[in-house]
Amino acid sequence: MVIELSAAMKFSSLVMTKAYGMTVGRSGVWALLMGVAAVLPLVTQAANLLEGEAVQVTLEKSPAAKDWVPAVTFEKATRHDLRLRVAFELKTLPATPVLSLKKPPGIADWSLNGQALLGPPKDMFYPELEGIPTAALKVGTNVLEARYSVNVYLRDGKLSPASTGAIPLDLQAGDVGKFEIRTGPVLGAAGTDYFTVGCRTRMPASVTLHCDGRTWSSKPGVIHLLRADGLQPGREYEYKLVAELAGGGATAASPPCKVKTLPNKGPVTFVALGDARNNPKIWGRILSQAMKFEPAFLIHTGDIVGNGNDYEAWDREFAKPAEKFLASVPCFYTFGNHENNVAMLYQMFGFPEQGRGNYSQCIGPVQLFAMNRFENWGKGSGALVTMEKQLAASKSPFIFAFTHPPAWSSGSHGNDKLGQEIHFPIFDKYGVTALLAGHDHCYERSEPGGTTMLITGGGGAGLYGQERLKDNPHSKLYRSEYNFLVFRADDRKCEMKAYTYGGTKTPDNERKVELVDTRVWEPRAQAGGKANK
Repeated sequence: MVIELSAAMKFSSLVMTKAYGMTVGRSGVWALLMGVAAVLPLVTQAANLLEGEAVQVTLEKSPAAKDWVPAVTFEKATRHDLRLRVAFELKTLPATPVLSLKKPPGIADWSLNGQALLGPPKDMFYPELEGIPTAALKVGTNVLEARYSVNVYLRDGKLSPASTGAIPLDLQAGDVGKFEIRTGPVLGAAGTDYFTVGCRTRMPASVTLHCDGRTWSSKPGVIHLLRADGLQPGREYEYKLVAELAGGGATAASPPCKVKTLPNKGPVTFVALGDARNNPKIWGRILSQAMKFEPAFLIHTGDIVGNGNDYEAWDREFAKPAEKFLASVPCFYTFGNHENNVAMLYQMFGFPEQGRGNYSQCIGPVQLFAMNRFENWGKGSGALVTMEKQLAASKSPFIFAFTHPPAWSSGSHGNDKLGQEIHFPIFDKYGVTALLAGHDHCYERSEPGGTTMLITGGGGAGLYGQERLKDNPHSKLYRSEYNFLVFRADDRKCEMKAYTYGGTKTPDNERKVELVDTRVWEPRAQAGGKANK
């Protein structure tokens, strides 16, 4: 991965505190990422297998590199690809089946004696690599290696950082007793005959999904995505996840959970919201309120966490505060700018079309179109051409597209030119019911003259005022409050109700769900109705 200073400064100080027992400032973040031992000495224990061994780095890419040094001094402002290695001797092997490596959070691509170590994706920050198999060690000389990158900048006439510095590492016996399913179950997309579910294990494992008397299993790793298929429409199923530590020796299981497959006809109720990042308390409470409406599924318009590269934030800000909802209600996701398009999005969240953030799915009288704006949605792009073909062929009474940036907005981010000039003319042409978005932290409904624009960016992130009203003459209602939307659709009409949950300064004991807006649509003309009236 490439370590950016700006990304490092976004990295939560809570993670640093938890991992290293101290809160660090600007220089301390670099110390954690790049190992400046003079600023941040790693607390070592007697069991450190690397105690007293020299950690060396090189800029050479060749496996036969010879210029290994304790620290590399940078000579120009650019991206530098580095390799790290430490050789250590063992007379006997540790008795425990797994090892644990405490390390700078920004170094994530590791191998031991030439064997790649399973762990989080390379674009993640995390302070400890757990579950390293002791079987990868040998009596005699062992070599621990890593690859990583550093972006060096010129600031005030000086290179920053000036060098790699010393890199603190602590390899010690691991604790199999800590093995668990740390994240999830988290339901992703579902249909009339399937559902997807993801999870993360604390150590490399294979995970088996048990449902309807059958099983589906994942490959060994720490991020898992499974799909149960061959199911019946609108039926409730009990399921459970069982994880087995890679190499054996420990198992962990989720509690029994229940999920309902989606209906093949209306009525159908669903909820939508977005921008839940950085506020786990409000995110969890809003979903508790939304669950009272018994939704068949959720649409999330992005910005799930504050920094997608922060591996622990996905538990802290997303999964833990909403465990019950996420394990029982299928979710259709699109992603925002704060996810940073990390690899894990496509490894843990299930989509109707595996691995694709752009997708379409019909659910009773509703058809969904997810627009992943990390991909090209410009004029003539493959994504846009595909969507237009699907829109032209659609017979669904109601169509909802959803993405992160809104085409029309009175909030601080304002209008999205691409959405206005390219997407909305296509939406209007084919009678799309509404575009759902987030990005601006508010609720706003705009009516540009065909397709409705709905912003539901009040899932927990800091709220925005109506700063750009002059740029959005189509605004009908704007509320700077936490919010979620509830839809109910059948073949004759679709009704949306917008609910708020107080604002930033609302005392917790005064928070209440308040209905603030209602919108009703008739079926699209293409489905035999009156388009968007």
